Amino acid sequence: MIWIKRHFEGRPWTESAIFNTFETLFMASGGPKAMLLIELEHAPLVSTLWIRLPNAALQSAFDGFELADQAQLPQKAILLIGHNDEFETLFRYGREGDT
Repeated sequence: MIWIKRHFEGRPWTESAIFNTFETLFMASGGPKAMLLIELEHAPLVSTLWIRLPNAALQSAFDGFELADQAQLPQKAILLIGHNDEFETLFRYGREGDT
């Protein structure tokens, strides 16, 4: 599995396209637990999307995303697409800095 990430500022239409691409791949792959799309919201219209993929070959579907080290993952995030139980093993729900 690999993690990739991309920072977004004020471009919700781009994030929506990423969401649609991920959803299509997720469904076509049978909804594997290895795939997660999460968001770390920094401020209104400012966030980082993190994607966990089962293999590096799928990374090419996500233009502008860079490989990320699992050690960089946020402690809290928002699950956009994936299995809730898998998300809960890795993260707490919410924004960074929230108590």
